[in-house]
Amino acid sequence: MRAAVFRGAFDIQVEQVPDVTILEPTDAVVQITHACICGTDLWPYRGQGPYQPGWQTGHEWMGIVMDVGSEVRTIKMAVNMSRPGGNVGFVGAPHGSGQIPLGRMFSYNIGLRGGLAPARAYLPELLEDVLAGRLDPSPVLDFTVSLAEVASGYSAMDQRQAIKALVRP
Repeated sequence: MRAAVFRGAFDIQVEQVPDVTILEPTDAVVQITHACICGTDLWPYRGQGPYQPGWQTGHEWMGIVMDVGSEVRTIKMAVNMSRPGGNVGFVGAPHGSGQIPLGRMFSYNIGLRGGLAPARAYLPELLEDVLAGRLDPSPVLDFTVSLAEVASGYSAMDQRQAIKALVRP
């Protein structure tokens, strides 16, 4: 199987590692389907901490339980019940939409939904909450530039380095 492996400060590599197996009766084997890089993963990445070269990194994941030890009682092995499908959502005005593969979406049980965000309807209430400190906009406004730096805000959003750039005077 493949895993992210710490090799030294600023050096994470994807490597082939031995497949996991049940070693203890309380173990579970999970096939990872999604993972995230946590802020705490940046400590060893930056060389700040007791991480040893060769250690696998990452702890924020989800997946399918493939096997469990004999003493595991709170989770069960996956039964092949997964089905293709899901929903695709979008907000904002479409630009250069092209063709939507309706037949393929139907076959894979994929829904599509979207439209313009009625932002003006929510602005007075949201602005009041932000100014009062009840709402933190930073999860969305994750990049801040001055007006003089506005071009870099556009670049960051274009390159998907930012969700939404906040421009300050």
